[in-house]
Amino acid sequence: MFQLYRASQLQFPEEIILEEAKLFTRKFLERSRNTNTLFDKWVIAKDLVGEVKFALDFPWCATLQRIESRKYIQLYGTNDPWIGKSVYRMHMISNHMLLNLAKADSNVCQSNFQKELQQIYSWNEEMQLSKLEFSRQKALECYFTVAATAFEPQMACMRSVWTRCCVLSTVIDDLFDVGASLDDLKEFVAAVKSWNLSAIDNLSKDMKIVFLALYNTTDDIIQEGRRYQGSDIGSHLHEIWIRLVESYLKEAEWTQSGQQPTIQEYTNVSQISIALEPIVLTSAYFVGELLTDEIVAHPDYRRVMQLLSHCGRLLNDIQGYRRESRQGKPNSISIYMREYQITEEEAIYKAQNEIDHTRKQLVSEILRPTKVPRACKELHLNMAKVLHFMYAETDGFSSSTAMKKHVTSILFDPVE
Repeated sequence: MFQLYRASQLQFPEEIILEEAKLFTRKFLERSRNTNTLFDKWVIAKDLVGEVKFALDFPWCATLQRIESRKYIQLYGTNDPWIGKSVYRMHMISNHMLLNLAKADSNVCQSNFQKELQQIYSWNEEMQLSKLEFSRQKALECYFTVAATAFEPQMACMRSVWTRCCVLSTVIDDLFDVGASLDDLKEFVAAVKSWNLSAIDNLSKDMKIVFLALYNTTDDIIQEGRRYQGSDIGSHLHEIWIRLVESYLKEAEWTQSGQQPTIQEYTNVSQISIALEPIVLTSAYFVGELLTDEIVAHPDYRRVMQLLSHCGRLLNDIQGYRRESRQGKPNSISIYMREYQITEEEAIYKAQNEIDHTRKQLVSEILRPTKVPRACKELHLNMAKVLHFMYAETDGFSSSTAMKKHVTSILFDPVE
């Protein structure tokens, strides 16, 4: 039943039988957990209860690889026997050497993570982003999201790119939320569109810091990208950042004017303002695959990003709906309530169903053969898992405490 539950979570759209299997097995396992009957007379395992509990608390769509690895090190039993016609232990599976290797791998990864994190802190100070009082300081959380999913040594440059773009998009988001007037924000957007250092003359001190950090970091990433791709990726990166700041400006205009967009108007803008494009599309150039202009412009490439962004926007909106309603900001939940004349609970249920369907479409797109390299598509899947993990119970990214235990476990606490 446990293995069927795990298998049933990898679904494509319209796989009704698997959906029924998932609902049935989850209900069975939860009932067994609640009644303290999580045992199997044919298996004597170190911690079967812990294994099932982890799977129930962290579904496949919200399981980050390093967290899962760490948990299974704790759950792994080197003396677990199975009972068939006789009691037996599979030596090549129940193996002390595998356990020691997993512990060593975890600690080596963690040591590398700490060195890379110090480089991120140095960059953050060099760009003077720590001086911005209006902005959240999220370098640690940004790095965690990529370290927990793309941990391989050859992904070091990609982790750095991901983290820097994540930090920049967070700072710019805060700038548009609380850091400047609407007229000043229009000046900032004009500066980004011109992509010229002379354009900062009319900007405030804080906005100059943000623009220079964006300009200089993007220039560095372009140079790094030339070594990885053998071509200039600058025009694509500029386009991504322009799309982002324009979407932020549109949302700021809605908020300040009190205008209520339709769900379609909101979706067109908010799928960009969720700020996944600067992180994922930029990082995709650094996963070891050649991304030609033809691939970047291909509908399959845009389709994967659109599905990811839609999923991320709804996950974020469910957790941020009440806060944003108080601030007068549009949100898909409040728009659903207005347009469909439904309650908050019904609007959230509708959004959750849409997330579920979109996630299945995303998995299908990632696994089916396309012109887009598999490693690039898996980067989108990793981000989808991060989003489900972060927004499962609360706004884990904005919270100062929600992710602390997991961040400490992966980045700082060695495995004994």
